Parts: sequence; structure tokens; C-alpha cells
Amino acid sequence: MSEPHLLYRIEKNIALLTLNRPEAKNTFSSEMLTLWRQSLEEAKADHQVRVIVVTGKGDTFCSGGDIREMAEGRLRSWDMKEFLWEGVHRIVFALEDLDKPVIAAINGSAMGAGLDMAMMCDLRVCSDRAKLSESYILLGLVPGDGGAYFFRD
Repeated sequence: MSEPHLLYRIEKNIALLTLNRPEAKNTFSSEMLTLWRQSLEEAKADHQVRVIVVTGKGDTFCSGGDIREMAEGRLRSWDMKEFLWEGVHRIVFALEDLDKPVIAAINGSAMGAGLDMAMMCDLRVCSDRAKLSESYILLGLVPGDGGAYFFRD
């Protein structure tokens, strides 16, 4: 059996969420987004958790949406709307609802919606391998996952 698309563990009052699709540059999947939301809710409810750290497995923090999947036409416009509303945007709401600090440990590329997710965290810490890009323009898109909002300040 393969590992889940997001790993969650608690270590010394720290909830560690690891995006776990390194072969796909930690692009979003429905499973990942569901586990991400559930993990944030669990960490919020756990009084032992003092801080939450989000990172990516492998050499990428998160590359956002799976462009390959979109290009192959596996996500039609209605599916994409549902994916955003019921997946990506639920993470935004869960992060906004947290009363604990969330740290993005950016260990590699954070691209598009992956960078947007990092921007939603309270603090971002970058390794010397970090590469940040709001790459929507390369695809003719707008930063619809919060990038424009979170870059405002």
C-alpha cells in the first residue's frame, strides 16, 4: 500500500504536516487536500499542539495544482470549480480559523498555488534551495488561490 499524500505527526508539541507527493513535486491531489484540512482541524483541537509546521517531502515544498492533470483534460471546468471550492479553499478557511502559529518550512520550489499556501502561513522559513514563483501568468491564469490577497502587504 502506498503512503498517504500528506503525512501528519506530532513531536514535542509541534504538529508536522508533510506534503507527500515528491514524484509529482507535491502538487495537490484531492486526497492531499482532504488530509491537510483534517490535520489542521486535528492540530487545532489538540491542546498539546503549540505550533504547526508545513513542509514538502523531497526537493519541493509544493508546486500547487497538477498542471499535467489539467493539460490531459482530467479536470473539466466543473471539476476544477469543485476542486477549488471543496479542496484548496477549505485549507484557506482552516488556516484562517487557527489560533496557533503555522510555519511554512520551504525546502525547495514553492510555485503558483503552492506559494499561495505558504503565504497563508504566519511565518515562512526558506532553505537555501527555496525557489518562489507566482507562475500563474505563464499559464494565462490569475492567482486565484489567494496569492493576490496575501501579497497585498
